[in-house]
Amino acid sequence: SFASDGISQIKEVFKRVFDGKQGIHVIYTGAGTYQMSVKSNDYKSAEAILTKAVDEATKYMEKHAGIAEFKRAEA
Repeated sequence: SFASDGISQIKEVFKRVFDGKQGIHVIYTGAGTYQMSVKSNDYKSAEAILTKAVDEATKYMEKHAGIAEFKRAEA
């Protein structure tokens, strides 16, 4: 987010979307970039968790004039 309260918006999206959700781990990698990983017992449930989290985060940031983008990294 380029807003004056951008860091507050980022903290809020993390609290709403990722905080306390089992299996989701987010780390800051620098330059406004974050890495998210999901652990689950099977691929389908991990994919569902990931999709829901990304959708929620993207919608929140767009609603608050921020930018969110998801890129899948190959393992």
